[in-house]
Amino acid sequence: MATPHRKFGREFCYHVYNCGVEKRTTFLRPGDYQRFLGVVSYYLYDRAIPYSQFINNSPVAQREYLVGRTDPTRIPRVYVFAYCLMPNHFHFILKQESELGIRRFISDVANSYTRYFNIRNKRSGYLFQGNFKAKEIDSQESLLQVSRYIHLNPVMSSR
Repeated sequence: MATPHRKFGREFCYHVYNCGVEKRTTFLRPGDYQRFLGVVSYYLYDRAIPYSQFINNSPVAQREYLVGRTDPTRIPRVYVFAYCLMPNHFHFILKQESELGIRRFISDVANSYTRYFNIRNKRSGYLFQGNFKAKEIDSQESLLQVSRYIHLNPVMSSR
């Protein structure tokens, strides 16, 4: 049976995370981290073209595209309060700002990065383990604790 779609409210932040299939490495080179972050910043707002098509345009065309879609009244999909990229997983603290914002944001980021990773590494199939996980953060104390956990993740995992 399919997992029902989760509803995300605008009044809470969420700890959103996922890891590589079988906990495999999802970032092999420094450029992979840069690509993932580029995709993240690109999909903060709804976009008409895929990131792979966008980056193949000239810098002038990229600028025109972004300026043409920049309207001060536009609402971002999500606000990113914290993030951490580890070799085989990622974490975000997100607050949804538009309808279906978290779901669309994570879907676009994961799909775009997976296509890039598969082409670059001559592979096919899923890169991340199923649907992303999300936990509601319902208090300031929880927000501080999750933020601390995310920021210490690289330090604690290297021990």
